[in-house]
Order: sequence, then C-alpha cells, then structure tokens
Amino acid sequence: NAKQDVLLSGDRNAGDRSWDAVWRSAVRRFSRDGREGYAVEIRIPFSQLRFDSRGVAPWEFNVQRDIAATGERTYWSPIRPEVDGYVSQFGRLGGLTDLRAPRRVEILPYAATRLTRAPGDDEDPFYNENDVTPRVGLDAKIGVTSGLTLTATVNPDFGQVELDPAVVNLSQFEVRFAERRPFFVEGTDTFEFGSTRGAGARERPDFFYSRRIGQRPWSFYNLYPDTVDVYSPDDEPFYVRDLEVTPIAGAAKLSGQAGPWSIGVLSAITREEEADFFHLDFDGREREASLPVSPLTSYAVARARRTWRGGRTVAGGFASSVLRDTEAEAFAPFLATTASVAGVDVEAATEDRAWTLSGVASGSVVTGDEAIIRVLQRAPQRYYQRPDADYLEVEDGATSLAGYRSELSLAKTGGGRHWRGSLTLGATSPGFEVNDLGFQNRADLLSANWQIQYNQPDPGPDFLTYANLYAFGAQAFNYGGDHIRQDFALGSFMRFSNQWITRIVGTVRPAFMNDRLTRGGPLAARPADWQFSHFLASDRSKRLSGSLSMAGRREFFEPGAGAGREWTFTFRPRISYRPTDALTLSFEPDWVRAYNNDLYRGSEAAGAGEPGEIGGRRYRFLDYRLESLDLGMRVDWAFTPDLTLQVVAVPKVDALEFFDVRALDEAGTFDLIPYEGSG
Repeated sequence: NAKQDVLLSGDRNAGDRSWDAVWRSAVRRFSRDGREGYAVEIRIPFSQLRFDSRGVAPWEFNVQRDIAATGERTYWSPIRPEVDGYVSQFGRLGGLTDLRAPRRVEILPYAATRLTRAPGDDEDPFYNENDVTPRVGLDAKIGVTSGLTLTATVNPDFGQVELDPAVVNLSQFEVRFAERRPFFVEGTDTFEFGSTRGAGARERPDFFYSRRIGQRPWSFYNLYPDTVDVYSPDDEPFYVRDLEVTPIAGAAKLSGQAGPWSIGVLSAITREEEADFFHLDFDGREREASLPVSPLTSYAVARARRTWRGGRTVAGGFASSVLRDTEAEAFAPFLATTASVAGVDVEAATEDRAWTLSGVASGSVVTGDEAIIRVLQRAPQRYYQRPDADYLEVEDGATSLAGYRSELSLAKTGGGRHWRGSLTLGATSPGFEVNDLGFQNRADLLSANWQIQYNQPDPGPDFLTYANLYAFGAQAFNYGGDHIRQDFALGSFMRFSNQWITRIVGTVRPAFMNDRLTRGGPLAARPADWQFSHFLASDRSKRLSGSLSMAGRREFFEPGAGAGREWTFTFRPRISYRPTDALTLSFEPDWVRAYNNDLYRGSEAAGAGEPGEIGGRRYRFLDYRLESLDLGMRVDWAFTPDLTLQVVAVPKVDALEFFDVRALDEAGTFDLIPYEGSG
C-alpha cells in the first residue's frame, strides 16, 4: 500500500510529484481457485480532481502495474513507445454523467520552532548559544471554480525544507540550488516556460526561479560600508544581526484549467526588513539601532497555455514582474526598481506526432538607478566592458536594460520505434536579463544544438532488454562572431535482464574562444579537452542495491609557463540497504579531485611592452588543486504509508591549495608566462 500522487502536464510521463492530494487506498493479497494476486481499492474524492461539471465526455483513464523484479510494466490501455504522448494514449472511462464538482476548501495552520546551536562571540549581544525562533502561519486551498484552485499562504511554513549542500564556488557565477519549499514546489510545472522540444540546448535561462522570493538580503556591510566608521570611529565594539532570509508576508497562487486553457498566476510580497546593529555612541553609552537591508517588494508571475487538435498544437504566454521600493539610497547599486519579462511559445505536431516544431520568443526590461544598470552591463552575464567587443559599450547614465531570447526547434518525436532527434537554434541578446525572478548565467549567445538517437527496445540477446545510442553536437557564437563553444558527444544506455542499467558518455571539445575567463578583459582561448562519464546501477528492487558514477576530464595540451593540463575526477558510489520494507539505510559519498590552471586572480595596470601587457593591463591566473569528500548518510523510515521519518547527515571535508601565479601572454590565446610582480 505504498502511495504516490503525481500531477501530469504537457502529455508527458513526468510531472509534479509535490502535488499532495487527499485520498485513500487499501491492498490485500489473495489466493483462491488456483489464482494469486492483489485486490486494490482506491477512493479518490471528487474534491481532489479538477473537472467541468457541465461536461459529459468520457474521462481519460488508465491502470498501470510495475513488476520491480522483472522490470515489466503493464497497462490497461497500451502506451505505445513509437507514439509521442502519454496521457493522450489513455483509455476512456464512460458512464460518468451528472457529476457535480464539490466546493474544495482545505486549511492547514501550523506552529513551528527552530533551534540553532552554533559557535559565536559571547560579547555579541545578538548571539545566543541556543537560538530559538518560533513562528506560526497558515496555508489554504480553495476551489474557485470546478477547474481552478487558489492556494494562499501567510508566513509560509518552510520547516520541511532540506538544507542546501555546502559548495565551494570559485567562479564568478552564482550557484543554482533546488527549490524545496512546499508552497513554491507544488505546481511548478504550471509556470514552466522558455524551452522547446529540442534536446541538449545549453545556457537556457530559468524564467521563473522561485528562490528569488524570500532570498537572503544583501549584507549589511555591503549596503552600508561606512557605518562602522560613523558609529564606532575609535574601533569600539560593533555588532550586526543580519537576516538569513527575507520573510514572506504573504503569497497566493491560482492554477488549474479553464476550458481549454491551463492557467497559473502567482503573487508574493516581502516587507521591508531591517538589520539591527549594536554600538557605543560618542559618550560611551550602549545604543541599538537598525537600517533597512531589504526593500518592500512585489513579485508576480502569470502563465497560460491552450491546446488544439487533440493536444497536437499548443500555444501560450508568460509574464513576470518585480516591483521594489528602492527609495533608500543604499539599494541603488544592488537592486533594480522594476524587472519585467514577457514571452510566447508554440508547439505543433504532425497528425501522427512523428515530428514536432516548437518555438519561444521573449523579451526583458529592467529599470532602476544608473548605478544598478551599470552593474548589470558589467555583470558576468554580458561584460559590456570587454575591450575587444566593439559591438558592446557600457552606457553611463542609462536607467534601463532590455533584450530578447528566442529558440526554435524541429524534433522527431515519434513515427517508429527507433529513431529520434532534434535540431535547436537559440539566440539570447546581450541585454537580456531575468535574474530578478529567474536564473541566468549567460547572455550574448547564438547557438545551434543537434542530437540523433537510435533506440532498440528488443536488442536480441537474452541478457539485454533495451539499448540506445546517441550523438550530440553544439556550436555557439557571441554577437561579435567569436566562436565560444563546440562540443561533440557520443553516448549509450543499456538495461539488462537482471534490471541493472549502465550509461556511458564520451565528449570531445576542440579549442574555442573564451569571452568570460578574464572577467571583462580580452578574449582568451579555451584549450581542447575530453570528458568521459560512466554510470552503473544494480536492481533497485533488491534488499541491497547500489550505483557507481565516475567521470573524468583532461585537457589535451599544456598552456606553457610550467602550468599543467587541467583535469577533474569524480567518484560517487551509492549503497542502499532495506532491512525491512519500511526502513531504508543509504550511504552516499562523493569524492572529487581536480587541478585547474585558470583561476582568475585579477588584473593590474602594466606599461607598454612589459611581459603579459594586453591593452595596458596584465591578467593573472592561479593554479589550484581541490580535493573534496562528502560522506552523505540517510535514513528513511516509513511508520505507515502516510507517516515517515527522514534523517540526513553530510559530513564534508574540502582541501584547496593555491600556487604559481601566471599571466596571459597574448589576447585570443591561452599562452601563459611566469608572473613578475608582487600580487
């Protein structure tokens, strides 16, 4: 009687596993008249389903049985692998007439307490060895119509959120962490936008990254760098209580179906928040004060899609908006006043669903003080200040930044059991920016990606039940015509009769230009390299199961000046043991070793003709070695089908060694020379 509910969308066999409906089931094993099997009863209240009371058409329905020991999957209504689509192949459940969708109201209040124990300064008046933080709030779901549900939250409960893993990030780009907060995770599929049916397209931005809502505010010391000198001019004690997150005052989400339309609307508000600080005034008296570190902000996202021709044609739109009260002078260099994004997407398949053409077009506009627009122009996503980018220029005094993103794909999605593939073209203009409510590491990109895959559902040998072979390629240029990516990969996946699986991928990347390495400086070359990865997993239905993932990368040539060829090796075994059906013990270590020769150390002024001088500056790089070991351990204990206990521990050790500063010898190369200087 294990239970799972998933909300499917887009006619795919994958969906929103966070959907948490209220329903009941029971299972009993039977043996009579020489027959053995299971009797299953499921009770699904109509209040958990979204349907039009006026409709009399048969419902789409299916029953699926998975046999873990053999890997067999049996359907009541067959799902043919040569046909694109999943839900569209369901059978029909007739006789459902005169149904009335009941009023749906679910209210879930909560009370939670957080205890944090951490070392600190005993002289700090804000420090507490046992920091207890109580909170209360309310979640509610209300059926607005038979197909639309309003989900609202006041001071949302994020107590079930698993902590982010510790990460060593030496790049200029932000690390993307997964969203785990229940209110935002549920219904994520409704707001998905920005991708086509093409496989393998790189550098796609996330148009909606919900972790922007309630994220950690800017540091007090970044916003007010001179505060300590003003309030404690003689090195008197000064203490600050920074906020870990920006509390969400309230949020609401409307999602569901309205006739042929799929609709999702989300709105959230975060209040202005202040960080407290403690100091001694000029008379030596103790004072406590506060300054704002997060402005009043409104977030809004809307998504709509409509289907025609039995789901073979889909079109929709997307819009998002961020509005901030940035009147406080401290916010001007860090936060935009408004950020808006809008776009449309379309998908059309042939009658037999063998071929699908899909496309996306979108635009963005960010406004604010000239200080934040200057920051965005010089940000790692675009680097307008690059000296060899004659098509870009930092515009002083600008108070807005605008751009576009588009993608077009032709994919073979059906029409036979064997061949699949796609060709995808993408364009992201230099001024495109979605990071206020999305996630984006790159603009200024023209790309082409292709993939060809051959599937063999019945390979022939008794020991092999499925196999495929695929090839992938990618090419990309910036808007100045510099060749900034080329990848060629070959891979294979196999499933064996004993339910083991394996995946092997090999990639070769010839040399190309790197317009991000010098962080706003001149072009450099990216040396050619190769990569290899292998994944092997045993039968998960056994009491003892596991997997092994290994990957390696190495450059073909050395860059000079004594620097070695870069290399990376990762080793990730996984072991899972189920002593009982209700208890699972997992050991999940990660071991990473790497040597890099291109850690950016900074640039400095250099005289004409000096070693490493490029445009009046010298660009320096460090070698470093990294070794990282995570010893992840997890216990999952299911007391009942509805009540589980999870315990997670991740001891982590990182070791970093930096050495041998070198300088780039010439723009457009990766020839390094010994660094002569003091930095």
